[in-house]
Amino acid sequence: MNYPSRMENRRVFQIAYDRNLLFTREELLKTRGYEVTSVFGNDAAKGVLTRSQKYRLFIVGHDAPKETKQEMVRWLKDNFSEIKILALNAPFQEPVTGVDVNVLMNGPEEWLAAVEEIAA
Repeated sequence: MNYPSRMENRRVFQIAYDRNLLFTREELLKTRGYEVTSVFGNDAAKGVLTRSQKYRLFIVGHDAPKETKQEMVRWLKDNFSEIKILALNAPFQEPVTGVDVNVLMNGPEEWLAAVEEIAA
């Protein structure tokens, strides 16, 4: 069985829908030793992701309508079914279906803990 290397376990791809939070989340992850690729929105993610890239986790940001996030999750599952997906959700939003972990966006502690668990 091929196990991912330590560095592959630390590679995260973030799809954000708020530019400020894109940079904030990216910096938080980098300070914890993650290699992060961040994009703004679904179209950018689809334009950048290729099968040759190896990621441990996709993070789908919270600041978009559920339908937008759900569409991104469907695309990710169709193209990268082996990679885990963490969806961040606004307090008023229903959880996204088809992801590995849904986290209520209420500060970074909970979603960072979920990232650590997935990367372990």
